[in-house]
Amino acid sequence: MSLILLDQQSCLVESQVENGENVAIHYVVKRTPFRFQLAMSKDAEMDFKSARLECGLVYDLVDHKPVATADGGTPMSFVARPSSDGRTCEIDVRVFTLTTQANGIRFVLEVRLVGKNGKVLTLLSDPMVVVSKQQQIRNKSLEVNGEKEPHHARAKKRARTEDLLGTLEEILNFQAEHKEQLAALTAAVTGKTGASSKRSLASSLVISVPAVPAARATPSLDEAVAQLLVAYRSEGAQRQHKLARLTGDADVGSRDMLREIGFVLSADLSAAHISELNVPLPSDRDLSSRVSPSSEESYPGQDGMDYDPEESHASWTPFQEIDNNF
Repeated sequence: MSLILLDQQSCLVESQVENGENVAIHYVVKRTPFRFQLAMSKDAEMDFKSARLECGLVYDLVDHKPVATADGGTPMSFVARPSSDGRTCEIDVRVFTLTTQANGIRFVLEVRLVGKNGKVLTLLSDPMVVVSKQQQIRNKSLEVNGEKEPHHARAKKRARTEDLLGTLEEILNFQAEHKEQLAALTAAVTGKTGASSKRSLASSLVISVPAVPAARATPSLDEAVAQLLVAYRSEGAQRQHKLARLTGDADVGSRDMLREIGFVLSADLSAAHISELNVPLPSDRDLSSRVSPSSEESYPGQDGMDYDPEESHASWTPFQEIDNNF
């Protein structure tokens, strides 16, 4: 009682003699289904319908160890279709592992039929070589049959090779041009090239320089005074906002100078009086003592009398409001 291999289909069968025996080696393509046909011997007490069918992929070695995969997955899959009487069975198999991934070791399909009484029948298929492409099968077929590659195929390969060589030459020329341009650019930057090289470099390379915004011109004295008056004439919150914009970037010394100018103008002195009095401009020394109510320093007046800035608070002037905003 045994299993019989009726047929093993494949893309190519190569006959070899190994250890004095003829061996049929089947070539199949990875993930492409191929078929086995099995049958039960006449004296078998079990059939493919009542028994459990198991299939596995093993190495074509003496111990027939199971094929292992790198990711730990299954190396094959199968679909079995038993006949109506259960005496024969067709099995479609797909293999997911290449022979090259197994260091060139061929594979064998191991079929096990387990009966209800625990009896097991085992069958090993002919060795198989699994390749990745159908073209490999064609090349092997030409080698086995001792045939040469067709002329049109050789011509196509020759044309393809010539195209590749032409493309490679274009790439090399393009790379050489870039190398020359980079060398000229480096020489121009380091100042080691002549005027002619610079002109050729300028003609071959276009360098875009971003536009630099023009610096804002400093306003004149009249414009500055006009801006200050416009800001002061504003109403409500706009006045404070505009005055803050005019003096927002001013440092402490500049703010003190503005306060002192307000004190001078609050004395109701004309421009001629200020010119005759020759009022000194504030220096870098701390001006807080000059504007503080506790300060005793005064400015000389027109008639030789001292001018005390503290007395300017007696009458309200617009510059006092500016001073408050500062």
